[in-house]
Amino acid sequence: MSEKLRILIVEDSENDALLLVRHLRQGGYEVAFQRVDDALTFEAALDAGGWDLVVADYNIPGFGGLAALRLFQQRNSDLPFIVVSGTIGESKAVEMMKAGAHDYLMKDNLARLIPAVERELREAETRRERRRAEQELQRSQQNWATIFQAIGHQVLLLSPDHKILAANQAAIKAIGLSEREMIGQDCRELLHYTYQGGLPEGCPLEAVCTTGRMETVEMEMKALEGYFLVSCTPMLDADGKVEKIIHIATDITARRQAELSLSENENYLDKIINTVADPLLVKDRQHRWVLLNDAFCQFFGYPREVLLGKSDYDFFPKSEADVFWRNDELVLASGVENINEEKVTDARGVTHTIITKKSRYVNETGEPFIVGIIRDVTEIKAIADHLALAKSQLENIIEFLPDATFIVDQDKRLIAWNRAMEEMTGIPKEQMLGKEHLHAATPFYGTPRKFLMDLIGLDDDDLAQRYDYVKKRGDAIFAEVFTPALHRGRGGYVWAIASPLFDQNGKVVGAIESIREITERIKAETALQESEETFRALAENSQDTIMRFDRQLRHLYANPAVERETGIPPEKFIGKTHEELGFPPELCRLWGEAITRVFDRAQPVRVEFQLPAGGWIDWILMPEFAADGSVKAVITSARDITELKKTEQALHESESRYRLIATNVGDVIWTTDLDLHFTYISPSIQRMRGFTVEEMKARTLRDILPPKSLERALALFSEAMGADGEWSSDLSRTATLEWEEYRKDGSLIWTENEVSFLRDDQQKVVGIVGISRDCSRRKQDEEERNKLENQLRQSQKMEAIGRLAGGVAHDFNNILTGIIGYSDILLHSLSPHDPSSQDLLEIKKAAERASRLTGQLLAFSRKQIIDPKVIDLNVLLADSSAMLQRLVGEDVELLFKPAERIGRIKVDPGQIEQVLVNLVVNARDAMPDGGKLIVQTDNVIIDQGYLQQNPEAIPGDYVQVSVSDTGCGMDGSVLKHLFEPFFTTKAKGKGTGLGLSTVYGIVKQNKGFINVYSEVDLGTTFKVYFPLVEEEPETITAAKTSALPLGNEMILLVEDEEMVRNLAKKILERHGYKVFSADSGGDAYLFGKEHPRRIDLLLTDVVLPDINGRALFEQLAPLRPGLKVIFMSGYTDDVIAYRGVLQKGQHFIQKPFTIETLVRKVREVLDLPA
Repeated sequence: MSEKLRILIVEDSENDALLLVRHLRQGGYEVAFQRVDDALTFEAALDAGGWDLVVADYNIPGFGGLAALRLFQQRNSDLPFIVVSGTIGESKAVEMMKAGAHDYLMKDNLARLIPAVERELREAETRRERRRAEQELQRSQQNWATIFQAIGHQVLLLSPDHKILAANQAAIKAIGLSEREMIGQDCRELLHYTYQGGLPEGCPLEAVCTTGRMETVEMEMKALEGYFLVSCTPMLDADGKVEKIIHIATDITARRQAELSLSENENYLDKIINTVADPLLVKDRQHRWVLLNDAFCQFFGYPREVLLGKSDYDFFPKSEADVFWRNDELVLASGVENINEEKVTDARGVTHTIITKKSRYVNETGEPFIVGIIRDVTEIKAIADHLALAKSQLENIIEFLPDATFIVDQDKRLIAWNRAMEEMTGIPKEQMLGKEHLHAATPFYGTPRKFLMDLIGLDDDDLAQRYDYVKKRGDAIFAEVFTPALHRGRGGYVWAIASPLFDQNGKVVGAIESIREITERIKAETALQESEETFRALAENSQDTIMRFDRQLRHLYANPAVERETGIPPEKFIGKTHEELGFPPELCRLWGEAITRVFDRAQPVRVEFQLPAGGWIDWILMPEFAADGSVKAVITSARDITELKKTEQALHESESRYRLIATNVGDVIWTTDLDLHFTYISPSIQRMRGFTVEEMKARTLRDILPPKSLERALALFSEAMGADGEWSSDLSRTATLEWEEYRKDGSLIWTENEVSFLRDDQQKVVGIVGISRDCSRRKQDEEERNKLENQLRQSQKMEAIGRLAGGVAHDFNNILTGIIGYSDILLHSLSPHDPSSQDLLEIKKAAERASRLTGQLLAFSRKQIIDPKVIDLNVLLADSSAMLQRLVGEDVELLFKPAERIGRIKVDPGQIEQVLVNLVVNARDAMPDGGKLIVQTDNVIIDQGYLQQNPEAIPGDYVQVSVSDTGCGMDGSVLKHLFEPFFTTKAKGKGTGLGLSTVYGIVKQNKGFINVYSEVDLGTTFKVYFPLVEEEPETITAAKTSALPLGNEMILLVEDEEMVRNLAKKILERHGYKVFSADSGGDAYLFGKEHPRRIDLLLTDVVLPDINGRALFEQLAPLRPGLKVIFMSGYTDDVIAYRGVLQKGQHFIQKPFTIETLVRKVREVLDLPA
């Protein structure tokens, strides 16, 4: 359902108003609106009321957003006021926000309209809620005063020293004095005059001041001739101290008299109730015991005289007394008899479980009492709790049994279906409990059928004949079966056991069955059998000699290869030891010790030994484990390694020759196998990288190279490997690679590596060899040089872009001057109701938008004219805080953290506000779901250390303003182009890409610099630095508006652009001035030299075809004493301003200008003293 929205639109364009309404309706609002375009209609609409929102165009002929805002503010309205315009610039927007507008939008970017309206409607509702709360508080205070006077009891308001501050009508009537006579008197003297300033025993006043809690007692007040229930309630201040006391006195004289008559019957009642074995009690309305029997006193362990007149809170823990109080109140309120189970602790500290039966009794005076009887059920309760606990424990045990388990009762109905059963079958217990037990078979067999527990009653012979797969142990039966429906039809093997359940008399009352899936075990047994068959096939065909031994060193198995090595058939080995087969005693002893060591240690053993004939054998012995983890046999494999031994000896001799060379060179020599494990590394590794040789051999090349270096190395190795995965034979060349390596301390060094490949006798690649040299110093020098070159290129690129932007803006501004100026002239000549005036206004708006674009280009290229002033940045930030808060909205928490004693800076205040607005808006857009935005100022010192990372900075004292957000952040690719014009990461139509380039240009033109720090998903911080100055801050005054001034002075106009020249001449002549125009400096000089009459003002373009404007003025000034000058240009250079800062005494007007800016500037300069 759409939300209704009544909106008052201040707009002279009906089309623009309808555009706003269309956007709001697309945003889900049901819009009713009224468009007004003058002050009288606007005031009438405001007074009529009923609006939710006011939207005003800034620029309406004869009326506008600022005037509408002032009329709006005169009515103290809570409505949101939003400025929407196509012509407003950032400076005007800032002015409107300072004046009190809640937000501003551009007509060419209405994407923010819906979020802005939603935000401002919420904030307006918050303001209305706050006002309603204040009104409600005032009504509450009035109601309290009325209630105070209307209370029928005697109420006094006292100070802590017992002085009367106020009294209600009941107290005035009872005491017999007026409130004025009582105020200031000591209540002790007024109520208890017989005590002469002291308090009677039991008076709650002193206790209230000490405890800070409400105190209530019954006491006699002789001054009022009666008994009263006195309640004193403290009123505490913020520190918890008693500030005032409310003293309420209720007359209970009649009740006291009734109690006296009641006491006459007590002796009779005592005889009756003391014969009852259960504790009896009677309580009054205040829950105090007024009657107790002997059984009550004996049960709780207190004398009757101690208990009477007291309540449960005086003897029992608060938690117990609270329960008694609530139950008693229920009886008193309802009058219905109440039976409860309660806990109570007696005088001996023993806690009892009791059943209380209480009812209400009302005496002849209408006073209610509670009558109760108590029965101790502690032992009965303990037995019941023990049974419940045992049942719960049993249920928990069954529930958490690892095996799937279910139980049936004597009717064979399912009464338990544990968690493991749910997991195995996928059926929750709620679907099974209460069903017949046959349904338990459905998840296993696909249909209800008899289960294992159904076979419990069969005798042993019947069970053996009909179900031979079922076994029996005692009363339990068990079996292993295949269940085809398990796992949704995939099936599985299960082991199940079932047993009957007996009661205490030995009668069967149910049965329990547990099921364990054994599919994996069955698979493992099958796999083991297949593995044994595979092993035998491998052993039978192995070229190595394979045997199996028992603990007595007897052969259990020998493969056919044994006959080739020994000449003895394998079957001759079975059951005999080596000694029995006639092997040499020394070898038998060696072999026996090795086999015994494997049995004893349960670990593999490897032995190399030499045969008497000279050959070498590599013998590997492995333990074969039994199910209980013990070694049941030893399996051995023997291989002839005689040729390998010869190769190792030759390699050892070769290594010895080269080791001496490698040990004494400064570079590191290393080799690896094809898996990149180090097989050799020279001792110089410790000097270069801190690792010992042993530590390096425990690592691979993959361990010591960071990812990029490893990728570079692996690329070289992959190039040397052919498409078939074999290493290429063309490996004679040596490759040179530079990569980073880790030192032992975790730091990185650069090394230059000469890498080639190792080959065996068959020219097959068996490893890699390399020589590494530390080249970190050279790489550091190269990186520093590259960094400086990149910074220089970036600086030149930004300068070139700035120069291009300034030139484009200059030419474009000349064209815009004509469009805006002639549009103004035509608009002033037409009636607002003329159909053409709306078209002209759209032309002017478009030109003004283009003018703002060129203004941003000029700001980036530092070609804007600025007017620096000495300011306190904290003051400017405080003045802008309300505007910035409205910009970010309520979803973003905006925090200002100004530094104390901030330094002064000399900047253009308007430009700095523009910087803040741009940075804050960018931060807001980076947090679409809300976040935190911090604007902070500080004094900082830039030293030489800072310049190493920021070479564009200049050492000195600076004032820093930082803008930090918790938004989406930026990566390096975005940061690289951040300040370039027209670069944007926003969606199409959401930004021009000139915001941050404008900020960059403004900061540079004001002699500052800017840095940005950002990480993706962690946020962004912009830090802007301005040089600190020692001057005092200047006062900045707002410009006043009034009617356009006229004049009759003589003006010499010099402009080479014909359109601009003719426009300026026409504007000035229409406002009374006499104008001579020239298109060059030469013509202007001749006129100034020869014209007989006074020339009051020179209005000249800065750049002319034959001379610049400043030089022309310097030629004419000696000829025309008192001649004043205004320079105009689409952008500036150092002709009239140094780096955009006007030289003292110079006056300048920026193109494109409007009728108002030109006429006011001319009048301003002419009115200056000579």
